[in-house]
Amino acid sequence: MKQKLLHILIISHIIVFSFITSACSTVARQEKNVNNNSGSKKFDAEYTFVGGEGVEISDTVWYSDSMFQISSEKFSQDIAKLSFALSVSGFSSGDTVANWGVEGNVGREKNISTLLNKLNFKNAEFYGYNASLNNTSSKAAFAIASKKLHNTNSSLIAVIIRGGGYGAEWSDNFFVGSDDMVNHNGFANTAAYVEKYVDQYLNKHFSGKSLKLLICGYSRGAAVANLLAEKYCSKKIGDIFAYTFATPNTTTAKTSDLYGNGIFNIINPYDTVTSIPPVEWGFGKFGTNIVFPLHDNSEDVKILYENVGSYYESLTGKTISYTDGDVIKSLTDAILSLTNGRGEFNRIYEPVFRDMAEYSNHKELKNNKWVKPKFSDYVIEKYGDRARKALKALSDNSMIISIDEIGIELPRHLNNFMVLANIHSVPQPDESQISQMPVRVLSDLLLAFKEETITAVSAPHYPEVYLSWLKSCDISQFIS
Repeated sequence: MKQKLLHILIISHIIVFSFITSACSTVARQEKNVNNNSGSKKFDAEYTFVGGEGVEISDTVWYSDSMFQISSEKFSQDIAKLSFALSVSGFSSGDTVANWGVEGNVGREKNISTLLNKLNFKNAEFYGYNASLNNTSSKAAFAIASKKLHNTNSSLIAVIIRGGGYGAEWSDNFFVGSDDMVNHNGFANTAAYVEKYVDQYLNKHFSGKSLKLLICGYSRGAAVANLLAEKYCSKKIGDIFAYTFATPNTTTAKTSDLYGNGIFNIINPYDTVTSIPPVEWGFGKFGTNIVFPLHDNSEDVKILYENVGSYYESLTGKTISYTDGDVIKSLTDAILSLTNGRGEFNRIYEPVFRDMAEYSNHKELKNNKWVKPKFSDYVIEKYGDRARKALKALSDNSMIISIDEIGIELPRHLNNFMVLANIHSVPQPDESQISQMPVRVLSDLLLAFKEETITAVSAPHYPEVYLSWLKSCDISQFIS
């Protein structure tokens, strides 16, 4: 019990920071796009996105209609770069903090709207960008746009699912669901939501016409894109080009059935997000995985990492960082030891993790600024007397008293987790269990909560890391 609780406490913090980056309004806004670029020519387009540390980054991507003349089942580095540019441009743009809880048009879709215009897409529709970033339901903001491909009878429809700057929608990432569900419940619900509006768009503009669908996303957006692409592969309505980045696991289905069907998942092995939910629970991804190599002492890999690092530094002015493989293994082991499987996680721990994620991304308006409320105020507002009793129980908890007696201060995230665990009736250790814990175990627990540890785990998930790989080498060599 005591070891399980330690793992729970460690992973409650690490996981909540591992999906770095508003539920969707059902009202779409439309824009007409006018551009002088001819689809028959190759041209460059600049795009902007908010990077992992909250700083805006700009890069360029080239486009030509001719890149979609290949079979969708064949990987294309050029389409991967285009998909990445669209995916990260789909992040919320502008000052998200200043407008955090605002319902309405505050320009969150500005970057993706601008890039679609530059690429000469038309009939652009944006869903969900007007919603408050405090919303937690199974939705995702996304964009749909289309264009006629030059010298063909086909049209290209792009579906870009937001995977960054989505606020408390993040809590849905922990809505794993019960054992009898084939797919991750939160991702599947969101994919169904997006599918509804994509179907409406296709029926309105392209009923009975030759289609090519480009479906893409990053992180949470990648997970939704992965499941959405599988749906459209099954519908057989046209060629499906699906490119996902930093993709979490999405399904317990037999994913080999869709190997080679135009779905490509691009993965950094140092990115913990891509291994959650764990394969030991039966989870994987639809399509073909392209996994960057682990750092080793071979000359070829060393040169690759030097090139990737150089591009990363040119983008950010900083040195790229990689999580030690032992750290990833420890995190994976901690996740697995957390419960006896998906079903137990769903029954006992899922509400706690969802609440942790929701609070981490919740802000309230005070003195004309959106700020995070005190945890005690937040849980009392949500749970009333249950929260008051849990907060009092924390101050009387033998675990806290025992740790205080040896001079160790418990990090606030652990305190928060224990309060929520109490609210949701998750068992907690007693004083005798705490007294038997080795000091080394407590030291390891606290080490996991240091800022440098959090950064080391989060940094490999940054979009600028993935961009540096795309721009530095031919990643088709890493198809698994």
